Amino acid sequence: SSSAEVSTGLIDDWTDKNGKSEDDMYSYDASRAPWRNAKAVCWHGDKRALAIDKKIAAFVSGVSAKDMKGPVSRSSGGLGNDHNSTFVTSLMTSLISDASYQAKLDEYWAEAVELGDENYFNQSLKILNGLLVSGNMPDLSQKPSAPESSSSIPESSSSVLYGPETSSSIAKESSSSNGSGVSSSSLQGIAPKNMDAPMVALHGRILQVSLSGMSRVDLVSVTGVVLRTLWNGEAMGNVGASLIDVPSGRYILRIQSAGSTWVERLNLR
Repeated sequence: SSSAEVSTGLIDDWTDKNGKSEDDMYSYDASRAPWRNAKAVCWHGDKRALAIDKKIAAFVSGVSAKDMKGPVSRSSGGLGNDHNSTFVTSLMTSLISDASYQAKLDEYWAEAVELGDENYFNQSLKILNGLLVSGNMPDLSQKPSAPESSSSIPESSSSVLYGPETSSSIAKESSSSNGSGVSSSSLQGIAPKNMDAPMVALHGRILQVSLSGMSRVDLVSVTGVVLRTLWNGEAMGNVGASLIDVPSGRYILRIQSAGSTWVERLNLR
C-alpha cells in the first residue's frame, strides 16, 4: 500500500500496479478510499485497515478541522487551498480508530455541518463518511440479525437500569461526577417516530426511558459496537440509568420494546 511509504499514512491518488506512489498527492481521487478503509474496520475488524487508519489519524489529529485543506502532500503533510467536505470528512473517518480521538472527531463533524451544502461530489462524500462514523451506514450485504442475547454482552454494574417504582430508585450522581448536564434537546431521533415510540429523556447524567413489556436498551458506539446493555427484561413504565461513568462523546441508544426497535442519537458533553 502507498500508505506505508509516508509518515502521514495518506493514500496516493494513483499508484503503479505494485502499489507504489506515482504523484505523492492525496487529492480528489484518493479521497474516495478512506471511507472504504474505515468501513473495513467497522464492519469486519480488519487489522490492516485499522493500522492504516491509526497512521492517518496521527496526522489528522494535528490539524484543526477548519485548517484542513487539500490536495495534501503525502510526504510532507503540506496542505493545499481547497477547504471542503471532501477533505474534512474523508480524513475524519480515520479518527474512529481510537477513542482518544473523540474530541477531534467531534470537531471535524461540527466543521462538516458548518460547511453546509456543496457540490455533488463533496456532498456525496460528506453523507457517506457521516453515515459511517455515526454508525448509521447499513451493511446491505448482510441479512438483519436477531437481537444479541444478554449473555454475549458484558454488563456494567454502574449502568444497571433501575425502576420503574419511584424516582428515588434512580441512582444519584456520585461525588466524582463533574455535574455536566445534557439537555433533552441533544437527543434526536434518527428513525421514524410513531405514537408507540418510547419516551427518552436526560436529567443531568441520568437517562430515563419508557418501556412496555419485554424490552432491551443498548448503549452503542458510533462504530456500531454494543458497549453495554442497560436493560434486558420486563418493564412497564419509566426506567432510569446512571451514565456518570460514560465518557463524553456521541453514542447511539438502541431501544427494543413492544415488538419494535428505535434508535436515538445520544450526545454526552
